[in-house]
Amino acid sequence: MSDRQTLVYDLSNIAYVGAYLAGREVEHAADAPQRIRDATLYLMRKLYKQYQPTHAFFACDHQQYWRKEIFPEYKGHRQDSLLKQQVRLAIQMIKTE
Repeated sequence: MSDRQTLVYDLSNIAYVGAYLAGREVEHAADAPQRIRDATLYLMRKLYKQYQPTHAFFACDHQQYWRKEIFPEYKGHRQDSLLKQQVRLAIQMIKTE
């Protein structure tokens, strides 16, 4: 058995959990992206410490999904909400660090 352990972060998923941890109606706070970012990084550090991986990877969404080209209705029912916008900003902050 190998001593290697890999941790894959789904950045969008963790950011939404971070938004939930940041508090009710965080999207209305003036510093919402920063609060979501901080909560997301807290979760990522917690998972890292818990699993102590030898490797870590990040799965990130892209604005242009290849599925939309093949299947235009893909996620087409989802509304663009204030929370979604704030989470996107928080993710962008994380990506640029």
